[in-house]
Amino acid sequence: MSNPARSPLVREYPRRVDVPLLIAASAVTLVVGLLMPIVRIESSLASDSSYSIMGGILGYFGDGKFLIGSIILLFSCLFPGVKLAALGWLWFAPTVRQNRRRSLRIIEPLGKWSMLDVLVVILFAGAVKLGLIADATVLDGAYVFAAAILLSMIVVMLIAGIAGPEHRYLSSPRKRSFLLPVLALASLVLLAAGLALPMMKVEKWLLWQESYSVLSGALKLVADGEMLLAVGFFLFVILLPMLVQLALVVLSFVQLSGNGSERAIAALIEFQRWAMVDVFALALCIGLIRLADMASIEPRIGLYCFTAAVVLTPIVSFWLRALHKRK
Repeated sequence: MSNPARSPLVREYPRRVDVPLLIAASAVTLVVGLLMPIVRIESSLASDSSYSIMGGILGYFGDGKFLIGSIILLFSCLFPGVKLAALGWLWFAPTVRQNRRRSLRIIEPLGKWSMLDVLVVILFAGAVKLGLIADATVLDGAYVFAAAILLSMIVVMLIAGIAGPEHRYLSSPRKRSFLLPVLALASLVLLAAGLALPMMKVEKWLLWQESYSVLSGALKLVADGEMLLAVGFFLFVILLPMLVQLALVVLSFVQLSGNGSERAIAALIEFQRWAMVDVFALALCIGLIRLADMASIEPRIGLYCFTAAVVLTPIVSFWLRALHKRK
């Protein structure tokens, strides 16, 4: 039995110069974004200071916060670097079609998690500014780093399109589930409540206190003139997750009739790769730990609804895909 033909994608698609150019652009902006300051802290009690992602990681380790430092190092440095190296290998190295799809299946879900530190900064500087005592300003490094991650996610999408679909799912479900639509509706309601209702109350001594929701955090970014961050935050943390939830509800009810669509399942998976509500949940945990050193944090009902939605959504999604998955 002969071995499958091995050929690099660059040889099969010599005119697709956009892919290597985007890989190179993502690599350059990643390095610059890691080293440039991403946030400036201005305080009436201390001198102003600016922090880069690498500087923040070293600061966490220096302060003994090894868990947070390791998480940021993993998601902001190691993941993006390994992903870009893997994309370069997929484009330039001789591979067979099956290996390409297997590698992309591993790379695709990881891309959005590199946005973790950007969301921590947005949360820190936009949604929970410390008013009378301190102020945080997002700097150009955050935009450069975010651009690097988004560029790499676009490259993954382009290479996946070139490599071709896997056809892993059936148009009609293999069996039906009456519980799935109930869980999908519950997840949708919980996410909507988690985004709209107050998630926390931030209090600084007896001088100042404020309650915040995800929506109020986005509006705070707009009020502070951070329009680009506000648009990105609204798109990836609010709009796309809600669209994913709506799609899960619709597809959950459709499967009751024994119908479905392979394209709809594929589109749902693609949207899930860009919806960053799960990444924001981890950023929220890190942000709360950081803010606990500066102010009193009291959780509100929105936080519990949001957490429940983050836990329930992948369960519903996995269940729906399992019903349509080819054996």
